[in-house]
Amino acid sequence: PITTLFYHTTTYIHSQIFSCIKEFWKTRVCTLLNSWGCRYAEARDGKEALQLLEEAYSKNDPFQIALIDMQMPGMNGEELGKAIKSNARFEDVLMVMLTSMGQRSDPIHLESIGFAGYLTKPIRQSKLFDCLITILHRSESCRRGDVSKKRETVPKIPTEKQTRNVRILLAEDNKINQKVAIGVLGKRGYQVDAVFNGSEAVEALEKEHYDLVLMDVQMPEMDGLEATKIIRSQKSKVLNHQIPIIAMTAHAMKGDREKCLEAGMDDYVSKPINPDELFTTIEKQLRGKVVRAESRENSRGIKRESEILDRKDVLERIGGDEELLNELFKDFCHEFPMLLEELVAGLESDDTDTIIRSAHTIKGSSANISAIEIRNLAYEIEMTAKESRLDSIPELVKELKKAFERFQEYVR
Repeated sequence: PITTLFYHTTTYIHSQIFSCIKEFWKTRVCTLLNSWGCRYAEARDGKEALQLLEEAYSKNDPFQIALIDMQMPGMNGEELGKAIKSNARFEDVLMVMLTSMGQRSDPIHLESIGFAGYLTKPIRQSKLFDCLITILHRSESCRRGDVSKKRETVPKIPTEKQTRNVRILLAEDNKINQKVAIGVLGKRGYQVDAVFNGSEAVEALEKEHYDLVLMDVQMPEMDGLEATKIIRSQKSKVLNHQIPIIAMTAHAMKGDREKCLEAGMDDYVSKPINPDELFTTIEKQLRGKVVRAESRENSRGIKRESEILDRKDVLERIGGDEELLNELFKDFCHEFPMLLEELVAGLESDDTDTIIRSAHTIKGSSANISAIEIRNLAYEIEMTAKESRLDSIPELVKELKKAFERFQEYVR
């Protein structure tokens, strides 16, 4: 089992995963680690954390991973990270920083300290699992001397040369907010076009190729959530249904992030804009997904490989393990026909719950292997069923079957 250390408060349980997180998130993370069979310990502060590391090392049962909260009383996350890496006995400990949304540290700075990755709260099960698996696979690859499999969990900040061909569509109805965003992005070298509502954003994406959308949530005529649903729909005329969409919201209400993700957005940033948070979020979404203008394909009738499968994304998630990737593809191709059969049966019997459950399962499985086209169609079927528009689903199911055939052909 993975051994993890928690730099936090209250209970002590022996383990190899260590963490320090505020009470609510501590309970959440402990539950997840326990369900995955991890051994873990917790510390009330940085001093106790270092003591636990020493004790585990002396017993020849060292911690493999340290989950560290940035904002803690006394010694903060960065200070603890520096203290851990200054001790040669703990050089193999893989550190992950946990930060609050809007308070992200510079990823390059974290990497220089020795952090292998970072996560933002609220902590999602899939994100935590992916992070742990990625850094463990990467560490194992490095020990084997397989440099080609080394992946960066902490995203690099790009140079202006790298960003100047990146086109961003900004949907924001406030002129002042537009100017601020355009100014901030322009200084980093991004090319930005601005529109004033969701309807104009959809229209722009039907005519021009962009690499990413910054979408305000509340806008007149058509808000950001509705615009995103249209963009993700395979029936819309946008040129790229899988374009990364980052929500911009001034809301701080519980559930706002979930609403954005449920609509099909990939991430979100808070307003007023924090440049560091904005750049970090943009680069996270653009890694391996940017298509330079001179190599873009203008024919909409042909599916690009990146629309069928984001191979770089899934390889990064599993630490570059090609053998594991092939196993995942094989398992998915075996599982999909059964899920599709269940979906069709639900459709024939007008069983909305079965349709939603089957589509949701397909969406989750395809997302885990970055089968983008299948994932988006499954999402659309799930949302259509939730809106009780069952008469629209048969055509979507036909498209889903074709998408699976394209996927099978691609991975052979």
